[in-house]
Amino acid sequence: MPTINKSKMADVFRSTVPEAKRHAFFCDLYQTTYRTIVLIGTLVVLFECIMMTMVFMKAGPMSVSRTRTVYFFMYAFLFFVTLACVIYVLGNKALFEKKPRIFQLICNVYGMVVCLWGSMMSAFSHQFSPDISVFLYVSLCVAFFIPMSLWQAVLVFGVNQICFLIGAIYFSPAGQSMMATAINSLFTTCLAAAMASMLYRNRVNAFMSRSIIVEQNQQIRSINEQLQQQVVTDELTRIHNRRYLEREIPAAILEARDNNRPIAVMMLDIDNFKQYNDIYGHRSGDLCLQQIASLIKQATPEGENHIARYGGEEFVVLLIGIEQQEVEATAHAIRETVEQADIPHTGCPRGHVTVSIGVCFSGGEGHSTFEQMLRYADDALYYAKAYGRNRVELYGGVLQ
Repeated sequence: MPTINKSKMADVFRSTVPEAKRHAFFCDLYQTTYRTIVLIGTLVVLFECIMMTMVFMKAGPMSVSRTRTVYFFMYAFLFFVTLACVIYVLGNKALFEKKPRIFQLICNVYGMVVCLWGSMMSAFSHQFSPDISVFLYVSLCVAFFIPMSLWQAVLVFGVNQICFLIGAIYFSPAGQSMMATAINSLFTTCLAAAMASMLYRNRVNAFMSRSIIVEQNQQIRSINEQLQQQVVTDELTRIHNRRYLEREIPAAILEARDNNRPIAVMMLDIDNFKQYNDIYGHRSGDLCLQQIASLIKQATPEGENHIARYGGEEFVVLLIGIEQQEVEATAHAIRETVEQADIPHTGCPRGHVTVSIGVCFSGGEGHSTFEQMLRYADDALYYAKAYGRNRVELYGGVLQ
């Protein structure tokens, strides 16, 4: 005997929106139905106003006709209730944006009031003929325009059905069969409840599908950003790599040129690094590179600066918007910071790791490209190493 999947059965009777997304769902429901609800409410107000005018304008005093009086007050009742709801909804948008469930509750209560109004109109007409047309189109309109979960739909339309049958029995002439009225109204009630809950579930499914798409897009963007970052990040030192310099720096240089801002390029090299690897091993050499990268970042001022491992034991620092005097001070600060870190290196004359730095500076009105400045900084680095290492050399003055 086949077993019944209780979880699937339960999904038929409850919203499939997870608790964590309920607020977002009701916000979405509010945003997508607000204009429609206001428009429908406005049309109902206008229609009821027309109907009251037509009843009032009929020949003869209204007080002598019980039917005219009932219809007039029924139209007036729906007119004032709808007008009050429209005014309240229009005046509390800020509240509904924070608490969209209040808007949904108002819609459900208004839907029940409208359904009961239609039931009473149809029940009252039973004293003349067993007509349920008002009950039918009011129920279906409420089901179509006001989203309801299955339990809400069963409650609204179930109460509506009971009230209608009681009213129809009360107003119907003695001896009139109620079988057709009961069957037709029950079919209308089931159809309205099914339609309302189906539309509600469609909105739930649409919201969940959009949420999944948004989450997947966010994940894809996050993965792409991570991949892009990995592409331009040196795996060992976790600073930028040479690819980053080739891809991003030319655009930064052009932007600085357009704004007449000074530019400086530093080329750094760890002195006697081959001997360091030979003495301490490549693993220690990797740790040394990581330390040097961290020290360079520590000594470089905050601002528009770019630090990258150029290759091997060479590093590049790009400074934008800093004048020559501060650039030179930064270069000396980097050299001193590395020296003061006192990283042991028996293969170096000073007994600890040092760096040599070549600097190329271009004023705000310069025209040198990044490739040119990098080459000039490398030339300055050559002189720094040739003159004894652990020093800073500035390439031949300010470039134009």
